Amino acid sequence: MKTVLTTVPHPISSYDPNMPKFDERRYWRGPTWAFMNMLTEFGLAGMGHGVEAEALRLNTDRLSAGHGFSEYCGPITGNPARGNSFTWTATVWLH
Repeated sequence: MKTVLTTVPHPISSYDPNMPKFDERRYWRGPTWAFMNMLTEFGLAGMGHGVEAEALRLNTDRLSAGHGFSEYCGPITGNPARGNSFTWTATVWLH
């Protein structure tokens, strides 16, 4: 069984990509948010899932480095959405 970290190329999708209402560019219906990934990473690490936390951190880093610091990105394509210079996304990348 796949986990939420492996169901899309750019996790974590904010909505189940297998559901009919999934839309990778619609607010909270699918996009990946770097800030939410960082919080999830902290939770994974805190619960002893260091390997998964590091994998998520690296994936989020690559997403921002390759697609910019938009507010959120498509979890399938990685395409940026909603602004190109979001400070909280840049902060996550710097962290």
